[in-house]
Amino acid sequence: MQPLNVMLNRGAIESARRALHVLHQVLDYGCALGLIHQNSATPLKSTLPHSTPKHYGAPTTPKDYHEVIPLLWVNGTDSVVDTPQRAASYGVARDRR
Repeated sequence: MQPLNVMLNRGAIESARRALHVLHQVLDYGCALGLIHQNSATPLKSTLPHSTPKHYGAPTTPKDYHEVIPLLWVNGTDSVVDTPQRAASYGVARDRR
């Protein structure tokens, strides 16, 4: 549990949940092979806190879109890469978690 506490203390709740999930899979495999009798990671699954999802504002009305589009094209570049980067800074891009 100590490595998971390190992750939890720095606020990486989802990383701790993923690490515990991998550990659980490894120990399940050990149980299936008969190397261990029980999976000691099973009781730990309920002890981890649940993360709260982050929701970012998105333009939902035509008026909102008309306000955001000029901000995206303020530099006048036509780069495919620059547009998502600028959109992310205005909270238009969605979170990928």
